[in-house]
Amino acid sequence: MIRTLLAIIATTIPLVVGGCAENRKGRDVPSDATETQVKIEVQDQLMTAEAAKQALLDMSENQIPSGVLVPKPKEAPIEFETLEQISIGIYECNLKTRTFHATATYPKAYRHQHNEVSGVFERREDGKWVAKVTQATSMDAHPKE
Repeated sequence: MIRTLLAIIATTIPLVVGGCAENRKGRDVPSDATETQVKIEVQDQLMTAEAAKQALLDMSENQIPSGVLVPKPKEAPIEFETLEQISIGIYECNLKTRTFHATATYPKAYRHQHNEVSGVFERREDGKWVAKVTQATSMDAHPKE
């Protein structure tokens, strides 16, 4: 009987003093729930070149103002400049910062010679990436009279 009582005390004292396995405050090993949450957060931040290309192709033409003469993205191969920097036609994308930029120049045009579009990639609740134009400019080389 004393042996059983000592065995129970020997197993319960470390649990009481050290805390239960579920309560891991102050320990380096994260709980399973935290590991899963970290994996989901990291996965949400990753953007592939294919996802960026599809987001640009699906982008609405209405996002580019009519006075800015930058063509909508067209089907073109993905060119890798670095692991984070790609280009699809005239559109340059940074996968790490989730941004894009395109420039169209028409040197012989009297107006709208230099046109630029910049934007960001955002992830919707359903997991699909979308491209949103945040800035669009068109500049004339000739001063207005």
